[in-house]
Amino acid sequence: MGDAIRAHLAAHLTCLRRQRLLQATLAVITLGLVTSMTAGLSLIDVSNRFDVLRGMAVGLHGLAKLMTAGVGLLLVRQHRRSWSLAVVATTPAPFAAWVASVLITGAAVGAAAQALVGVTCAALSVGWGVTYQYGFVYLALDHFAESLILLGVATVLGSVLHPVVVGTAVFLVNDGVIRMLRAALAALPTWAGAVVDQGLTAAYYVLPSLDPFGERTAALLRNLRPVERDWWYLLATFGYALLLLAWAQALTVLLLRRRPTT
Repeated sequence: MGDAIRAHLAAHLTCLRRQRLLQATLAVITLGLVTSMTAGLSLIDVSNRFDVLRGMAVGLHGLAKLMTAGVGLLLVRQHRRSWSLAVVATTPAPFAAWVASVLITGAAVGAAAQALVGVTCAALSVGWGVTYQYGFVYLALDHFAESLILLGVATVLGSVLHPVVVGTAVFLVNDGVIRMLRAALAALPTWAGAVVDQGLTAAYYVLPSLDPFGERTAALLRNLRPVERDWWYLLATFGYALLLLAWAQALTVLLLRRRPTT
């Protein structure tokens, strides 16, 4: 099993090096860094520089999170289209090792991307004379945990759906959108609104949460000064992410056994 995972990891990394889409994403992140650095250097007020740095960190960590899920989608789609999973199915450890290698590859790429953004923010805080807050570290870790959740969801959906459909579904059907819809329905005290709200409530508890404790740590995004409670929420988010990855591993193996190719 271990040897099979390592062999698949090497193949995945080779595949990613040849993907133009991934290279374009990295180019976008690099362009964002350069643009943010240029904008920050043109500012004089230290408080404004902190706002620029905070906005840059949130935006780039978000891009890195999407790239993590994109790696899982890309690898599943690439191998299903090329029929290479039919070959994988003939190996001693067919889909379990392959799916595990996809999740590990996505997590590794995501960790590297989040670390790169985090180190860049730390360097810019020194260069711009902005007091470095531990909230930047929290932000990187929190986005990495959320990227693992998104990776698991995208890998499962990508085993049965087209990547465009997966992206649309994740964008339109998630816990954040459901919360907004429930808040909007609260202003419509009708029986129809109550029925829809009950349906949304059921969906909220059934669907995986992409940001399990986002409502309770929202204040952190304003000052980037985490308190002890925030770190416990971060630990709980990682626990939730690991459980969801285990679920994604089992379900993706089951789905690929039934339909390994498109």
